[in-house]
Amino acid sequence: MRKYLTTGLVVLGFLAAAAFSTSSVSALTTVNGCSFDDSIAGVWKLTADCTSTAQINVPSNTVVKGGGHTISPNFTKTDNDNNAALGVVGMNSVTVRNLTIDGTAGVKLHGINVFQSSGVKLVSVILKNNSRNGLVVNGSEVTVRNLTTAANVWGSVDVDLGSGVTMPASLTVKGISNHSDVAHIYVDDSTKAVSVNDVRGQYMVSHPGIQPNDKLYTLKKVVTTKNQCKNGGWQRLMTVDHWGFQNQGKCVSYVEHVVDHHGHHGDREHEHDDMDD
Repeated sequence: MRKYLTTGLVVLGFLAAAAFSTSSVSALTTVNGCSFDDSIAGVWKLTADCTSTAQINVPSNTVVKGGGHTISPNFTKTDNDNNAALGVVGMNSVTVRNLTIDGTAGVKLHGINVFQSSGVKLVSVILKNNSRNGLVVNGSEVTVRNLTTAANVWGSVDVDLGSGVTMPASLTVKGISNHSDVAHIYVDDSTKAVSVNDVRGQYMVSHPGIQPNDKLYTLKKVVTTKNQCKNGGWQRLMTVDHWGFQNQGKCVSYVEHVVDHHGHHGDREHEHDDMDD
């Protein structure tokens, strides 16, 4: 789909790793315009909304706690080492929680670029208004839970192997996703070592034909009427809890017994896993 991704690089989070010692005793460290409390080893706690002046690279074994704050990049891509608001480049065991990235003022940037990294988790992250993708999974292992994306020009998530990348690219989707971008999860060339694990069956898969063997995962719509279930429509629908249907009859039955009779869509079952810790 898009051939933009980082190549070569393990020049990576060199500055970030140097700026943030896991044994740091300082209470506050600023990286490219954003201030983090790093008084706890292995934790970067964003202290306030901030405007970043260059890509912020996160080192291995780090939890970024956004605290509901927003990083707003205000710079232009210079090269593939500086093409996103947040970068996880050649790193392992990185978690980003409760953070918003708003790329309105950024130029030619992704929200988060994960390159040749493993054990990366995004929990309750919002990626919006980026002029490229919200999230890039390039030769990396990434798990997202409760991911929200909106108005990202290229799309919500791109799962890909960039030029010269040999590590597999895998995305696991947990929790409840929300996307309002044109393209939701795009897989470049599914014959390569790329995969999407849609744990809850929230997405339907199509082949858009932009390039041979590409796949597009599109979030299903919530069913509200029996007519939506007909003519194969049940395959593109889900309940408010984001589970799909096995057939048309199951879809119709759900509307009759839950939507029409009770006036609501049922109680949401809570999902618990290691990403809640």
